[in-house]
Amino acid sequence: MFDKSQMELINKFYESYDNHERPAPAQDENKSPEDLSSLLDKLSDHGNDSSDSKAGHLIAPLPPLYLASILYYSPSHWSVWINDKKLVNTHNNPSNEFYVSRLSRKEVELVWKPSSLQNMPLLWAQYTAGDKQALPGIVLDASKGTVTLLLHPNQTFIPTSLSIHEGLIKPNMNLVVPMEVKDAGPHK
Repeated sequence: MFDKSQMELINKFYESYDNHERPAPAQDENKSPEDLSSLLDKLSDHGNDSSDSKAGHLIAPLPPLYLASILYYSPSHWSVWINDKKLVNTHNNPSNEFYVSRLSRKEVELVWKPSSLQNMPLLWAQYTAGDKQALPGIVLDASKGTVTLLLHPNQTFIPTSLSIHEGLIKPNMNLVVPMEVKDAGPHK
């Protein structure tokens, strides 16, 4: 899907994002603090000297979200692991990228504010058009830029298909779909 130079940019982005110190809020009201999208813009411009500014922009695909486990002691003392990152009650803030809005020993209601919803509103419209019911465990609010998920431990949310699956599904893994078995004739 991506060529070698684009993969290098994506890997640089992940490395930079993981090691990036979060900037203080900008003093000027017209300037917004550096965010993930501007970091992506810088990385895509860095490796591309093309005059086509639109063609040079690389938007990293949204990663699957995997809920590994829940440690629940009480409503005010808990932790959850999402994509190998620990979320704890003491740092649970609605302005964070991930916010736990409801929690029990068996499930987490997680509000995710990705840097971009990418094509999720289009998928949402397709999946919920007409008489179709909303997707179970998933609520998309394009006006707020949030995705609310109801996840159980060992479940993965796949943004590209707006679906929740059992088990860990990594970004480069394809979902296994059973193949139709053809009749090979009588066995001897």
